Amino acid sequence: TDADLVRVLQRQCTRPVSKIVAAQMRAGATAVSEQLRQLAANGTPHVVVDTLCDDDLFVLGAACVDMPLVTGGSGLAIGLAKALQDAALIDVNRRADVLDMNDGPCAVLAGSSSVATRAQVAWAAQRMPSLKLDPLELHRDHDAAQRALDWAIDRLGANLGDGPVLVYATDTPAAVAVVQEKLGRDVAGRVVEQAMAHVAVGLRAAGMQRL
Repeated sequence: TDADLVRVLQRQCTRPVSKIVAAQMRAGATAVSEQLRQLAANGTPHVVVDTLCDDDLFVLGAACVDMPLVTGGSGLAIGLAKALQDAALIDVNRRADVLDMNDGPCAVLAGSSSVATRAQVAWAAQRMPSLKLDPLELHRDHDAAQRALDWAIDRLGANLGDGPVLVYATDTPAAVAVVQEKLGRDVAGRVVEQAMAHVAVGLRAAGMQRL
């Protein structure tokens, strides 16, 4: 319920948290970089930076390009990418958004429970063999992940050519909450992640080219 990210972060940190507001970004990358250095020198290592437009992101990217650790959303990546390009630290790949066609065997793994993923899983489950992972079973039975992998390989056939197949842990928020209440949030997430990883690695080892 607190919209002030400085206060939110400060409650999680033992060292001071400060901010650089959007108006201060107008001074440019050199000024922002210097301000960040001054804050760090004064014992404030954590800084939340305000951005309102792409130009602010470019300023921030240039100010942070030499830092060993920067966190943020996809907007920050826009600024960092331009700064790295301007500094000749990366090459520009004009085909980065082009996917090469691969008509080989395919399997679909879905773990998100977002609205979009739930709709995609519902659509896919009507069109291909599908297996839903049960977090409670995964926690109770350590062989459950291997059985899921065996199921997928069996449905794909000897040469993995009968796919695609769908293996998913996607569920409604209410169902996820029940599992988290029974297992704990961390354990519930971990058993699903480990099972998905086991299936993915196993399919890749069996010759699967597309996941």
